[in-house]
This record gives sequence, structure tokens and C-alpha cells, in this order.
Amino acid sequence: MINFFLRMNQPTLKAAQLKSLDEYKYVSEGTSLLTPLLQPFWDWLGERVPLWVAPNLITLLGLMFNMVPSLLLMYYCPTTREEAPAWVYLLFALGAFLNYTLDCIDGIQARRTGSATPLGSLFDHGCDAIAFVSTSIATFCAMKMGEEPGLMFLSLTIFAFSLYSAIWGQNLTGAFSYGWFDGLELNSTVMGIHIVSAVFGPSVWLTNDMDALSPGLAFLLPVIQALAIYKTSPMMLFQTHSCLSLLMIGTTFAKITNKLIVAHITKSQMAILDSSMIGPGLLLLNQCFNSFVDEYILLWITLIFVTLDLAQYCFAICSQICEHLGIYCFSITSKPSKKGLKGKNNTR
Repeated sequence: MINFFLRMNQPTLKAAQLKSLDEYKYVSEGTSLLTPLLQPFWDWLGERVPLWVAPNLITLLGLMFNMVPSLLLMYYCPTTREEAPAWVYLLFALGAFLNYTLDCIDGIQARRTGSATPLGSLFDHGCDAIAFVSTSIATFCAMKMGEEPGLMFLSLTIFAFSLYSAIWGQNLTGAFSYGWFDGLELNSTVMGIHIVSAVFGPSVWLTNDMDALSPGLAFLLPVIQALAIYKTSPMMLFQTHSCLSLLMIGTTFAKITNKLIVAHITKSQMAILDSSMIGPGLLLLNQCFNSFVDEYILLWITLIFVTLDLAQYCFAICSQICEHLGIYCFSITSKPSKKGLKGKNNTR
């Protein structure tokens, strides 16, 4: 068994691949929204790192700052439905900040010491891939997303695709492209989520403590998504494909409105997050990576997704209500039970 493992892990790079390493040069393009604000801090901090510190060591240290609090959260929340102590969420927020800071100054250190190599690029992005996994799981823990396993799985898939497509785009174009909402903005959002969970508790994302505000927040999120798409779309989707764009966003609002009606008639809480938001979210992620997928094609995909999502939700809700009340949706072949008739002024 040991010999088999050693054979499987022997060097796999061919001579031509090794030769190509001599010609590799890392190229990046673009800047995100918050980068100009923090770049002076990174430059200042990078100049104070001792010259004997290897850039890859900085990268690895940053990964450790991410992994330790992530593992702590997994320990306290093994099913992503439990609640960890507040200090664990704050520790992760601090670790996320330190991880991203060190990830930004390792390149500065490489240039200062003249030690920039293809290995540094592999080490940097490889550690990012590992940190992506731990950060995603930690954030799911902080939001108790185990209560919505389908949404959690879809979120992980979309985030994984966004990271992979960014590297894929670098492979195709030869340059790593940054959008207006990129790693820094995403990391800041994750930090904010953990700080909110530490202050109000992770149940806040399930609206147990925000019953009055949850309908407004549930509406506000797709509004922000729509405005972001309107302002940042390279293809100007709302202008060039108005009906399709409005259908996609409008269907998202229709789903959220239906959920508000259900919350009212069932006297229950309304969740802030909804799977329909994944549709516009796909367009935004695509724009973050300079429209890696053709926006018109992706618009059709998101429209189909939100339409099927609405149809599935409506079918499931109607089926459950009919079964509970002993009625049919489109025919009067049985009388509703008394528990469905709670007042003389009922119109249905």
C-alpha cells in the first residue's frame, strides 16, 4: 500500500512543462471597489516585513489564520445548525482579515526580495483554494445554513465555480482579472456576517430575532442585486434585453412575495435568504470575473432557473395546503375542513 501511494505521488511534470516554468510571468488586470482604500496599508505593512521572510511563508501563515478558527467553528457546529460561542465568530472575522492581508503582502515581499517564481503563484492560488473551502463551511456555520441544505449546497457550488472560472480565465487569457466585487469585497462581506452572528447570534439569519425586519430585508437583497446588475453589466442587460432582464428580476420578486403571503397565512417567520436569489447572483458573479460566460446566455439560464424555482415552490406549497385541508386546488369535489374556515368573511 505504501509503495502504491509513493508511485501515485511521483513527480508528474514532463520536461516540456518544466521548461515552460522559465517563461511564466504572473499578470493581473483590473482593481476592485475597496482595493484603492487598503492598498496604501498593504504597501506600508509590506515594507516592514523582514527581508529574510520568504513570501510563501507569509502565504502559509495567512492560511493558518484562516484554518484555525474555521476548524473551531466546525467543531462547535458539526451539522452547521448549532450555535458556537460569540468569540469564535469574532476570531474567524479577525483570522479572515489577517489571512487576506498576508495574502496581499506576499506578492509585495516577493518583489522586494526578487523571489517571485511560478511556485509562488501556485502556492498563493493553491492556498486560496483551500481557504475557500474552510471559509465557505465556516460561513455556513455562522448562518446556520444547515437548516436549508439545498440552498447551502447550491451556494457552495456557485462559489466554487466562481473561483474555478477565475483561474480558468487566467489560463485562457494569460492574466488574472479582477472585477469591481472581488476577493477583498467577498472577504469583507464574510467578516461582516461573522461579526453579526457574534453580536446577534447566528439565528438572526433565520429571522428568529428579526421577525419585523425580515420581509423588508428579503425584498432589499434582490433590489440590491438588480441595481448592481443594472450598473455593472458590460452588455447593459437592462437596456439591450429589457424584457428578459425584467422577467428574471420580476420572477425573483414574485417568489419572495409568495413567501410573504405564506408567512402571513401560516403565522410564521419569513426567511431573509431565498434560493431565487441565486439567479441574479450568478449574473453578478459572472460580472465580477469580467463576464467569463456570455451574459445573454447566462441571462436565459438564470431566467429558466428562477422560473422553475418559483413553479416548484408554488406546486409544493399548494400541494401541502390541499393535503392538510382536504381540498383540491382546481375542483370542488370535497368540502374544506372546519380548520380552513376560521371566519365568516373568508373569500376562499
